[in-house]
Amino acid sequence: MSRPPAQPDGLSPTEVAERVAAGRVNRPPRDGWRAYADIARRNTLTLYNALVVPAAVGLFLLADYRAAWAVGAMAVANGALGLAHELRAKRHLDRLSVLGEARVRVRRGGTDVPLPSGHVVADDVVLLAAGDTVVADGAVVAADFLELDEALLTGESDPVPKAVGDPVKSGSVCVAGGGAYRAEQVGAAAFAHRVAAAARQYRHAPGPTQATLDRLVRGLTVVAVGLCLGYVLLHLVRGFPAADLVSMVAATITSMVPQGLVLLATLVFVLAATRLGRRGAVVQQLAAVEGLAAVDVICADKTGTLTTGRQTLDRVVAFAEPEAAVRRWLGGFAATSADGLNKSIQALREALAAEAEHIDVRDQLPFQSHNRCSAIVANGTGEPRLFVLGSFEVLAPRLPESGRAAVEAAWRELLPTGLRLLAFADGHAGPEGFQGRLPDIPLRPLAVVALRDELRPRVADVLAGLAAQGIRLKVVSGDHPETVRATVRALGAAFGEQSIVTGDEWANAADRVALAERCDLFGRVSPEQKVALVAALQQAGHRVGMIGDGVNDVLPIKRADFGVAMGAGSQAAKAVAGLVLESNDFAVLPAALAEGRRVVQNVRLAAKLFLLKNVYTVALILVAVGVCGLPFPYLPQQVTLLNALTIGGPAAIILAGRATGRTGGPNFYADVGRFVLTAGAATSAAGLAVYLGSLLTLGHDAETARTLLLTTLILAGVGNAVVATAGDRRLIAWAAFGVGGIVAAAAVPPAAYFFALAPLTGGQWLAVVLAAGASVVVSAAFNLGGGFGGGSRSPAEGGPTHGGPGASGRPPPRG
Repeated sequence: MSRPPAQPDGLSPTEVAERVAAGRVNRPPRDGWRAYADIARRNTLTLYNALVVPAAVGLFLLADYRAAWAVGAMAVANGALGLAHELRAKRHLDRLSVLGEARVRVRRGGTDVPLPSGHVVADDVVLLAAGDTVVADGAVVAADFLELDEALLTGESDPVPKAVGDPVKSGSVCVAGGGAYRAEQVGAAAFAHRVAAAARQYRHAPGPTQATLDRLVRGLTVVAVGLCLGYVLLHLVRGFPAADLVSMVAATITSMVPQGLVLLATLVFVLAATRLGRRGAVVQQLAAVEGLAAVDVICADKTGTLTTGRQTLDRVVAFAEPEAAVRRWLGGFAATSADGLNKSIQALREALAAEAEHIDVRDQLPFQSHNRCSAIVANGTGEPRLFVLGSFEVLAPRLPESGRAAVEAAWRELLPTGLRLLAFADGHAGPEGFQGRLPDIPLRPLAVVALRDELRPRVADVLAGLAAQGIRLKVVSGDHPETVRATVRALGAAFGEQSIVTGDEWANAADRVALAERCDLFGRVSPEQKVALVAALQQAGHRVGMIGDGVNDVLPIKRADFGVAMGAGSQAAKAVAGLVLESNDFAVLPAALAEGRRVVQNVRLAAKLFLLKNVYTVALILVAVGVCGLPFPYLPQQVTLLNALTIGGPAAIILAGRATGRTGGPNFYADVGRFVLTAGAATSAAGLAVYLGSLLTLGHDAETARTLLLTTLILAGVGNAVVATAGDRRLIAWAAFGVGGIVAAAAVPPAAYFFALAPLTGGQWLAVVLAAGASVVVSAAFNLGGGFGGGSRSPAEGGPTHGGPGASGRPPPRG
């Protein structure tokens, strides 16, 4: 095979400007105002507003202006907050799309120019190297043993060789060799843009926790509507005024539907993604934030993840020929190799550039994971000569016995150093060429090549930080097991003296799940075996994260519950990851995981406060109104005060907090449900005792009874906020503010008039304090004793957190 022709010079600046002016640019159509219209419609035309707005209008028409203003203000506030939060989320996602945009190399006017893929224009000559993604449809104009992976487009897993003139489609990935293609179909006309056009439009894509909250809101809305229908029947049977009916409906909707919970949860995910972005960790989608919280096992590739990935030549141990001659051939091999972005080839090119001998390449075998070697056939004066660089295991069967023994001795001597070791050999090339694999011909050992790859700074601290959060790290590498052992030995006692599982041992294991659970170090594993390892850990009930940087890490990253790619890694790895460490700082990872756990924990704590009110509201309505036939427990404007002091303020404090901790268990409903039911039952008992006692025993009027009830609920609510967070000092301060708020509302005449509060005597204040205090004590006995709330516990105390599925949308943890 002859060497391919030189790539064309590409477009001139004038030609580029003409295509930009004509709109022939590789950008998909922007959704623009349509997306903003959808957001506005989604936050105004809601079921909540469909129920609340008519109630507010009815109250105005019935001259109950205080209640009407309160209900109307709640509808406007919910709509405005939802609109503001979702617009902020959209802007954030738009910025992420720019940060995550693939970068390409384009040849223009004979010069190679790095550009974002969105700046490519029609007829641009786009260069390809291993790891690059094809960003526009076109045709190959230069192919240097080019092979593309089209699995994302066709499902075909085998690489496809490409020659000059062959078509390429956007979305395929260069896995071997290099070349260039002419961009013919760009923007909306490109294949990947066409099939994913709907995905690129902005859409509200909630994560698992947000989806759970959406289901809760819908379910509670159904309950509220059912209660309102019951009021209509009571109105027909008992004949109470229509104004009371409308007031009951408005109070029920505003107290039963926790619309603000979803809005606050969305906002906190946006804020978390923004904070991570400032640290150099780009979240690809908001749902990925809570995926961080679920992970309890992380599989990490060694090269480029635990290590810097920048290799340097340490030594060349020569055989058969003088070292100077071997270095010349090795330098020439690296200079002509099609694996220009391979880190080992780059290190050899840099170190041996001055010594390299020119080699006229006749044929070439690019490096691939299943080959574990690369080779070239060089033309010469005599018979063509084959040069091979690869792992000792691949070359050993082709070496003569004496030569194999010498290479193995040098190999074993260097293995404990942790250097990356490659064998270099030559032989006589056969007439058949490579045909996708190394031919089975005798080879002569030339050298053992040792490359140095340093550990990333602070990697030991990172492992300690992960362990403190209950996360187990497994090193999964394609390198020799002894190289892996030497690398992790430098980390101290993090892995102890564990044995290393090889790819062959994994393939022959009878119980892979048990092996995956037991061992943390894996060497000489293929990409397919990495996928199988991730699947085995998932089968054992773990939520698995995968960190990688190369094309060979794409499949395991996709299979994992949560994928992380290094910023300096391949475009293909970054495209499938939920989180990209653009700063290439591995030390960011523990902070990112802690941020995800904090978010999920705080959303759950806020959910407890929102849903607590639903339990005691239903109990009060069913018993007081349904069974005893008493006036409705509170008015719409009183619900506004109750929401502000027991939910709005505490929830905002919780969601803005930065304390980390466990979520309280793997299941949202179990964790939140226990608190809501126990605290709700205690609060219901206290509220019913006060309300029924006031009306039935003491003969108070409805305004006094409602004032006593509202005061009891507010005192119990702020107390339960403290219980839910296990004594968070911020919530203790808010509890004092809440007590002052209800006292001030009752004491200031305009506020007392608006909220329809009656003055209370000293004895009545004592009664409500005792009732509320007793309910909080009962709630604390059930929840703090059982370990729920956990706001002050550390992850190390609480164990691994399973906050919900990762960005891949897998089901909740197994087991």
